Amino acid sequence: MRRPTVWITLAPAVLRWARERAGLSQECLAKRFAIKSKRVDDWEQTGNITVGQVEQLAQKTYTPVGYLYLPKPPNNPIP
Repeated sequence: MRRPTVWITLAPAVLRWARERAGLSQECLAKRFAIKSKRVDDWEQTGNITVGQVEQLAQKTYTPVGYLYLPKPPNNPIP
């Protein structure tokens, strides 16, 4: 049985922070998701993303998933 798609809105700056913190361009992250870079840009402009994509984003950017739900980016670089 397939899980329903649940959309949420997160802080766009946090989504951009996670990508940049991992040293990824929008194009590179899009390739990891097998999506168009426009979708990544949309996330970073609107914050609209699915719960499943949030989990994948955390994994692909080496970011604790809870950080992606913060209202603003933390000061936490990758060691």
